[in-house]
Amino acid sequence: MKMSNVKVQMSNPPSAPDGRWGLGFVIWTLIVGIFLVGWILFCSCAKRGFPPGGPEDKTPPEIVATQPAGGALNVALDEKIEISFSERMDPRSVEKAVFVSPNPEGTLDFNWNGKQVGIEFPSGLKADRTYVVTVGTGARDERRNRLKESYSFAFSTGGRLSSGKIRGRVRGEKKVGAGVYVLAYDLKPEREPDPGARTGDYITQTAEQGTFALTYLSPGMYRLFAFQDRDRNEKYTRSKDPLGICSGDVALSDSAYAVELSDLYLAVRDTAAPELLSVRASDRTHVTLRLSKEIELSSLRIEIEGLGVEARFTLPEGSEAETPTTASKIHLHTEPQHSRVEYKVSVYGRDLWGHPVSEENRMASFRGSARSDTLRPHVVSYAPSKEARAVSLDRPLALVFDDAMREAIPDSALIWEMPPETPVGAWRWIEPNRLCFSPEGSWTEGGAYRLRVDPSLFFDRAGNASDDSVFVVSFRTLSADTLGFISGDISDGKDGAAGPFHIEAVKIGRKKERTELMVPEEGPYTWGLFPGSYTLSAFRDEDENGRLSLGQVQPFVPAERIVSFPDTVTVRSRWTTEEISLKFLR
Repeated sequence: MKMSNVKVQMSNPPSAPDGRWGLGFVIWTLIVGIFLVGWILFCSCAKRGFPPGGPEDKTPPEIVATQPAGGALNVALDEKIEISFSERMDPRSVEKAVFVSPNPEGTLDFNWNGKQVGIEFPSGLKADRTYVVTVGTGARDERRNRLKESYSFAFSTGGRLSSGKIRGRVRGEKKVGAGVYVLAYDLKPEREPDPGARTGDYITQTAEQGTFALTYLSPGMYRLFAFQDRDRNEKYTRSKDPLGICSGDVALSDSAYAVELSDLYLAVRDTAAPELLSVRASDRTHVTLRLSKEIELSSLRIEIEGLGVEARFTLPEGSEAETPTTASKIHLHTEPQHSRVEYKVSVYGRDLWGHPVSEENRMASFRGSARSDTLRPHVVSYAPSKEARAVSLDRPLALVFDDAMREAIPDSALIWEMPPETPVGAWRWIEPNRLCFSPEGSWTEGGAYRLRVDPSLFFDRAGNASDDSVFVVSFRTLSADTLGFISGDISDGKDGAAGPFHIEAVKIGRKKERTELMVPEEGPYTWGLFPGSYTLSAFRDEDENGRLSLGQVQPFVPAERIVSFPDTVTVRSRWTTEEISLKFLR
C-alpha cells in the first residue's frame, strides 16, 4: 500500500499557567503516542516480503561428518559412534531410521547435542568385524525434510573392510518412493529366515526412485526381502505390509563382490489357506461349490465319493469371455444323483500364493437331488463385445453358455455373413460351456466381420435347447495404419532358465490401459501398439502359469524375475521405435 501527500501538524503542548506540565500535557502525549504507534503498524502492513523467519525451508538435510570416519580400520572396541548433520534434526525420526549391520544385540542408546547424535552399542563392538551404519530416508529435519537418499558409512575393528555390494530396485502396483525397508539375511546361521519373525542382518531404505544399495557386506550367501511399513511399527507385519521377495539367493565372494538384483515387487501377502465353504445340488446332475478365495484352475481336483464328475466349468465374472485361470465358484455336471444319499466332496488345489486348500476345511457333504434338469441354457457372454473396434489380429472369438453343453456344433448355428468368404479356422469347446473360434493364422488387417448365432440349435447335456433369440456378433480388426510399433531384443543372463516372457505396456494417462505380449523365447520381438506413451516391464514365466509369481517366505520360493525399461516409450502411428531391449539379470 502506497501513501503520499500526508501532512501531520501538531500544536504546542499545553502547559499550566505556572509553567509546570499539567494534565493537558499528559493527555496530549498519550494522543501523539497512539497516533505514532498506529502509523508504524499501518506502514508495516503496507510492506510486502517474506513472513517472519524467512522463506520456507525445503532443503534436504545432509550428513556432514561421522566418527569413526568412513573406511576407518582398527577402530577401538569402546569407540562411540557420532553423526553430525547439516541442521537440527527431528530426533525420533532419526533414531527410527538408524540401522547398524550386522545387527547388534539389544537396543541402541542415542545422545543428542545440537546437530550431533552419539550412538552407543548395548554390548560394545566386536573384534575383527566390519560394521555398516546406515541412516535411512526416514530421517527428517525439524521442518520435516527427509534425507534425499540413505547414507551409509563403514568401519572395521580389524585390519580390512568387507567390500560386498548388492544393488537393486523395489517396485509395486503403484509408484514406490523413499522409505521402503530392504533386509538382507546371512544364510549361514539361518537357512529359512522370516522377516515377520526377526529383522535382517543388514538393513537399508530405498531412495526416491525406489532404488537401494546394501554395501560393505561380508562374503557369504544372502536372501533379500523388502517391505513397506504401512502400520509404522518398524517391522514387517503379515497381511498388512506389502512384501517383496528376491528372485534368488545372492552369493558374494572376494572375486564376485558386486551384484545387481532383479526388481523386488511389493504385494500384500494373503496368508490364509483357501477353504471349501459350501456345496449345493441344484438338480440331480448339477452341483455348485463355493470356496473362500480363488483357486488356480490348473491345480484344482475335485472328488465325490460314489459319484462321477462328468464336467467342470465356470461362469464369467464380467462381460468379457476370456478363458479364466482362477475361480472361487465351480460348477459341476455329475452322473445322476440318488435322492436322499449323502455325498462327500473333497477339494484339492492351491491359491494364487501357493497355499493349498486347508486340510481341515477341504471336505463337505451334500444330499443328492431328485429334481430333473429342465432349465434351458443361455448365452451369458461373448467376445469380442458388440460392435468392437480395433480387435487384435490373434484374438479368438468366444461364446459362453451357463451350462455344460453337448459337443455337437450344427453348421447352421454359426453363419458368417461378413466377409463374403468364410474365415478359415476351427470351432472347438475349450471348456464344457465355452466355444471358441480361432482363425488360421490371423484375422485380416482392418477387416469387418459379422457372425450370425442361433443359440436354439445348441443343447445342454440334459437335452435342453436354448431359447435365446438369434443375435449377431460384429467387430472390426486393427488396421496397420492405426498402430505404431516397438522392436528390440529380449535376453536372459541366467543359465538354464526356461519359460516364455510376458511384456506389459501400460499407457500413460488418466485411464491406465494395459496390454500384454507373450514372447516364447529369447531373441528379437516386434509389437504393434496404439499411439501414445507407455511404461514397459516384463517377467519370465518360469513356472508357466501365465502370471507373475511373487514367491513365498517359508518354505522359500523365489519370485519370478522382472525387469523394466528405464525410459518412457513413445509410440507413433506407422512408425517403429527401435532398440527397446529388455535384459534379465541372473
